[in-house]
Amino acid sequence: MTKKDNNLKKNKIVWREIDVAALERMRQPDYHYINRGLTLDATPTEKAKYEICQGILRYVQENNISDQDLKKILDIKEKKKLECLLYCHINNFDLDELGKYADKLLGSFELKIVRPGEEVHIVSQPKANGRARKHA
Repeated sequence: MTKKDNNLKKNKIVWREIDVAALERMRQPDYHYINRGLTLDATPTEKAKYEICQGILRYVQENNISDQDLKKILDIKEKKKLECLLYCHINNFDLDELGKYADKLLGSFELKIVRPGEEVHIVSQPKANGRARKHA
């Protein structure tokens, strides 16, 4: 067997059958364990909510904050509400509510209006002495 044939065997892709029942469960509107992105026709409010949500999630990941700690920091009582936040289900939040969560977690932050094609991060956290602020 040549080296090329050996490499082909190593990289063989194995396809699994699709679990139709699981797929249907994931398609249900109340299924919360799947990330939701923005639609192509998202409104400016939906875009703002999405960016705030992404900023929260970025901060949580960068600072290794557990789900339980996040629930305490943001004072979220319902598990479903936390899941909606973690999977970016922005339709379950209003802009003010997401802003309050971001304020509790990030401290002060800025929400900017950016024209299409401009590349600017919309949610940013304040830095002191060039270092990111630690959560309380």
